[in-house]
This record gives sequence, structure tokens and C-alpha cells, in this order.
Amino acid sequence: MKKLKMKQLGMGAALFLLVVIFAWQFLGVSPSGEPISEAKAKEIAQERFNGKIVDFKLKDDIYDMTIQLTTGKYYIKIDRFSGDVLDISRGEEEKDKRLSTEEIERIIEKEQNGKIEDLKLRINNQVAYYDAVVENSENKVFITLNGVTGEIVNKKEEKKVPVKEEIKNLTKEEAIKIALKTVQGEVDDVDLEELNGQLYYFVEIETDDREADIQINAITGEVKSIEWDD
Repeated sequence: MKKLKMKQLGMGAALFLLVVIFAWQFLGVSPSGEPISEAKAKEIAQERFNGKIVDFKLKDDIYDMTIQLTTGKYYIKIDRFSGDVLDISRGEEEKDKRLSTEEIERIIEKEQNGKIEDLKLRINNQVAYYDAVVENSENKVFITLNGVTGEIVNKKEEKKVPVKEEIKNLTKEEAIKIALKTVQGEVDDVDLEELNGQLYYFVEIETDDREADIQINAITGEVKSIEWDD
């Protein structure tokens, strides 16, 4: 008799356990009856994926959320009552909507005169931008365009600094040739001196009976003066 009662009690306990498991799994009721909070659901998701939750909603006792990672978007479903992760899936990669460099170049050519010297793509806060440098005879222009819309979001112009031509002095030999074309004779001495901020060659030439001191502009080659000594 006692064995029969023990058997009946054991069967009753097993049946109760099956009912609890069935209610938990199929009716969405936990043994405690307390659902997990939204904060706890987010914590469970971020334990698996260290990313940014960009979408979160509760539907049919299931927390449905989207996490953004550098590798793409992931969709996670968590049971509201048990806290179990029901499903994890990776979203399809979004179509690359960025404009090509050729399209960006056409936009720049319509907006700015000059030659595109540099064009680079950069990503800032998940937004694509193109940075361009355009040069013409007067300006160097720095342009930033939205990589999707092609909109010019920033433009800066810098005036070009005129490049000064390097001024070269005449060589000593060139000064002598000029002097000998002016006065025939034998070169006795050549000096380079500065007068009033300007350089001059002074070339002394001996002739048969006199000596000439010829002053020559060291840049232009112009003969400024000729002085004769007896």
C-alpha cells in the first residue's frame, strides 16, 4: 500500500514538472512569473556583441533588437520571460550608395574651374566624404563633398603666392666678354661691388696707352660707365 502511494506521488511530481516546462516554453510563463526588463535584455545582447543597439522593440513577449557593429548589423531575439536568446542573424549588407570618384570629379568640374590635383575618400562617423584639392592660375581650392549626395559641405580658397624668379648674377667671364666688346685691350682686374643695393662688375682693361675702368650691371649686363686713366 505504501509502495503504491509513493509511486502515485512520484508520478504526480513528474506530471507537475512537465506542466511547468510546457507552460514555460510554449505559453511564455516562467516559474517565477517575472519577465526580464528591457535593460536586462540589452545587457544580455551586448554580452554577446559589443556594439551599439540601434533598434529595440517588444513584440509577442520577445525582445527584438538590432545591434550595429563594424562588420554590419545583427538581429537578436530574446525571450522576455526566460531571457534565452532565441535567434541571432546577420543582416544583408546595405548596397553601397556612395558616388564614384568619376561622378565626384564631374560635380567638381561643374562647380570649380581648375585642375583636380588630389581626391581622397574618408569616413567620418559612418558618413562618407570626398576631400578634393583644385588648382588654377590664381587659387588653390579645398573642397569637401558628401560622398552620397555630392553636396559641397565645405569650400576654402587660398590665393597662390606668386613664385619669384630666381635672379642670377652674371658670371665673371660674362662680365669680361661685355667689357671687351666695349673696349679692346687686355683685362687687368675684375671686381664685384655693391652700390646703393645693386651689384656691379668693375673691369679694368689696359689698352696701348690708356686704362679703362668699365662699370657693368651684374644682373642686366648694362654698361653703366667707362672711366679712362691717363
